[in-house]
Amino acid sequence: MNLLAKSCFVPGIISLIGNLIKSAGDEDMDIELDWMKEYMQGMGHEIYRVQISPKFERKRFSEISALIYKELQAICFGLELKLEGQTLVILNPGSYEIKEKDTSEHSIHVYVICEDKKVADQVSTYELSQE
Repeated sequence: MNLLAKSCFVPGIISLIGNLIKSAGDEDMDIELDWMKEYMQGMGHEIYRVQISPKFERKRFSEISALIYKELQAICFGLELKLEGQTLVILNPGSYEIKEKDTSEHSIHVYVICEDKKVADQVSTYELSQE
């Protein structure tokens, strides 16, 4: 009932959440409307939780999100930290900096929206270029 009430303030939230928790796969339909093509393409994306690459140490979450989107076309929207025996999930912690050795000692994971598991796994094995 709470989600239904939220839809009054955020139109489309039920469709958004519904599409993120289930995959529709590729649909081959003859659709002429541009917005409908984009909607159908977006329905094929899912949420994945993956461990972050150690190469992202000493970078802010906003930088990591931008790199992941630019290079992998995946949307990184959350961070999961394990601190002092507690698991903490933070949505869009823009200025949070991944400390050195945090990725191995504290098992930091990110939440990404992307097409498939193969793209999500690339976040774990990502290598930064010399730029």
